[in-house]
Amino acid sequence: MPMRKDAAEHRRLILQTAQHLFTEYGADSVSMHQIAKTSGIGQGTLYRNYSNKADLCLDMIRESSRQLEQDIQDMMAGEPTISVRDKLDGLVTLIVGFIEEKSQWLGAVQTSTCPDGGSTYYRSPIYESGHSRIRHLLQEAVDRGECPSDLDTVFAADSLLSLLDPDLYLFLRRVRGYTTEAYLQNVRSVFLNPLFRQQKG
Repeated sequence: MPMRKDAAEHRRLILQTAQHLFTEYGADSVSMHQIAKTSGIGQGTLYRNYSNKADLCLDMIRESSRQLEQDIQDMMAGEPTISVRDKLDGLVTLIVGFIEEKSQWLGAVQTSTCPDGGSTYYRSPIYESGHSRIRHLLQEAVDRGECPSDLDTVFAADSLLSLLDPDLYLFLRRVRGYTTEAYLQNVRSVFLNPLFRQQKG
């Protein structure tokens, strides 16, 4: 059912205000009360749209992840002879670039937990979409004999995405001092290169 015009306008204003405040003060420093006050929307209206800041950040990520999805589709539909290994490398590179750019929003999502005890990050569109694409690429590699035949592609996709966890990424960037390129190179060394090592008959 299409969103009512006034509800759609409220949502647009909330997202616009939140993005402005997060950029200026950092997502961790901005409260839901501050977002409501700055946008001129009542707190009741804000909470009818978003139950907490993590929900709001998830919606912001959904909006901005459309370009990421398009970039991934373009990369997948590119050169037909590109190997599965190189497609996975390209996918990882695009996701890491997205995390670098949207780290504040993803951090707010990561710190909120779901009723089942997991992080809402694992319900985010970037995670769900990434998992589906990685799993299908890994299955293609298995079918081609490029990966071990007994590879559990669901588990492997989750394992690779765990290396792209925003908290881990920010810790390694800000505390350990890794550059984005060094981070990517280590993901290749730890995961991609061993997985796609030439299978011995």
